[in-house]
Amino acid sequence: MEAFQNRTLRPILTFQNPLILTLVGGYLEKYCPRFARLSLDSRLAYVRDILTRDSRPKHVLVGLVAGHFTQEEFAFFCAHEAEVRRRLVDLCIERVQDQIDQLGHDDDA
Repeated sequence: MEAFQNRTLRPILTFQNPLILTLVGGYLEKYCPRFARLSLDSRLAYVRDILTRDSRPKHVLVGLVAGHFTQEEFAFFCAHEAEVRRRLVDLCIERVQDQIDQLGHDDDA
């Protein structure tokens, strides 16, 4: 699992980083327009919450990554779907939180 995460998931997430930020940023714009006004701790918690609890952005996120799998990688994903999804979401949360300053620009601030 660790090898799959490092050889497959991380490079795809790096490649898809701008799209991941756009996905989360669009979600925040629609459902939390005052995101930029929240404290840093609240913004970090909010990102974790939406990527773990809201199925809409989570499903899109998994699709963004799974669409880049080879046939062998997809077979591995299908065989270990729960664990791969968990790791994928955890990696995305970490990635988005590390770039939190690029999200939720509030024009009224």
